[in-house]
Parts: sequence; structure tokens; C-alpha cells
Amino acid sequence: MGNLAADGRELRRRLVAAGVVPLLARRVVESAAMFCGEEAGDGDAESAPVQALLCPGPTSLGLALVRLVRLAPPALATEAAWLLACCASAPDPGPGWAAMLDEGLLEAACARLRCAVAGGVATRRGPAGALAQALLRTLGHMVAAGDAARLRPLLMEEGRGTLHALCSCVESVDQGLRGEAAWTLGNLAGLPGREGAEAVAQAGAVQALLRAMGRGGALAVRHAILHALANVCAGGGDGRGDAAAIQWVLTHAGAKEALVEIAAMAACADAQSAALALQVRCQA
Repeated sequence: MGNLAADGRELRRRLVAAGVVPLLARRVVESAAMFCGEEAGDGDAESAPVQALLCPGPTSLGLALVRLVRLAPPALATEAAWLLACCASAPDPGPGWAAMLDEGLLEAACARLRCAVAGGVATRRGPAGALAQALLRTLGHMVAAGDAARLRPLLMEEGRGTLHALCSCVESVDQGLRGEAAWTLGNLAGLPGREGAEAVAQAGAVQALLRAMGRGGALAVRHAILHALANVCAGGGDGRGDAAAIQWVLTHAGAKEALVEIAAMAACADAQSAALALQVRCQA
């Protein structure tokens, strides 16, 4: 069904009209119940109306996805994380998204990411790497929404492990993981106020981002790294400069290759990337 749905709008329309969505939602809810140690037949998933599956509640698809991210094997957790990433990217996710956050989605995603990174994430090809990429995309969209109150656990001491995991992904040999992690760190550093930028900097992100920048890579990846560096050096989304971060960029020997890359980006044809590079250079 997934391959059919990916094969064009008309096929997706036919699948929806045939009632595939509630059928799949019920199966997901049942799978999540199984991983929580509940009997598949004990819940109300089979008899629940579509509205109950798609809205907050004990039989909701959202709660099931949070459970799968937290407890399911890597392959299944990866698919759940990708679906959550799609939900998080919607302009108006609705009350179901808020309910998922209330059920601990942020904590579940962060814990699973830390576990995947601790197990060794070299590329996206293995189960841990594929899961890490999906979780990074989910976290990236959550952070991009800019709900500082929801994101506060990431900025406190309890979130330091997750920020370290993001820094590890920024230095991955896999460009996809580097880009996803840099985008998330950049959005965190760009939150209003100094708290986000300071938390990212204290986790060692400036050093990690500069090392990643020095490795070069695809334009989109370098753009994400520049975005993160610019926000950290600015001291937050509305900041005017972080002296400690700027001093590190200027004086650390390991930053030489990164500064060469930043200079090259300032002259590149992509206007947005060039503007970010100039912002970093001017702040430094």
C-alpha cells in the first residue's frame, strides 16, 4: 500500500476513498498495544471510530506512534518516526499533535536518538542510522515550530545528552545525518533569547560544526551548518553576538579549514548560503 500511495495523487485518492486510512490506523494502534504488553484484543482499537483514532485519546494513532518510537524494534520505530516527522511538518498539526507532545513524544524521541547514537551511527544504511535520521527529522520539525516551553527540557541539564548526540551526528561521515543534525541545532540556537544558543554552544556544537564545515560536502549540508553557526555566533534568534563563540571561531587552530569553506560559501551562487556565510564572517 505504501508503494501504491507513493505512485501518484490519484492512487492515493483511491486508497483513501477505499477506507485504507482507518484500517492502517487500527493496525498501528494494535501493534503499539502489543509492544506495551497489552493484549491486542483488550483495547478498543477494532471498534473505535475513525475520529477516535485520529484524535487524542487512549486509542489514538498519535499515542500509538509515541509508543512505537519509545519501544518498538528499530525498523518499526523508524517508520513511526517518519510518520511523526510528516505530522510535525504540517502548517497546523492540530490537537492530536499537542496530545502526542503531552504523552512524552519529545522525551521518547530524544531517548531513542541517544540510544541509537550510543550504539554507533556511521551511516543511514544500518538500522540504527536509519532510525537516527528519522528521529533527527522529527526533532528538527519540532524545534522549527519554535515552541520554547515545549523544548525547555532540551535546553536544561537533562537535555545535554541529546545535544551531545546531535553533535555526534553533525560529525558523521554520512552527509544526510550531518545535515539533519545541523538543521536541528541551528533551529535550537535560533530560538528567541539566549538560552537556546547557549545550550547548543555549551554542548560543544561550535567545535563540532566547524569540524563538519571543514569537511566540505553538499551545498544543502553546508548551508545547514552555516545556519547553525550563524545562530550560535549571534547568541540566539534575536541576538547581536556571542563573544565566547566568536572568539572560539577566531582563535581555534582547528577552525582554519572551516573558515576556508565559509569564505568559499560567501562567494557561492546560492544567495541564501552566501548571506549566511557573510553573517558568520561579519560576526567573527
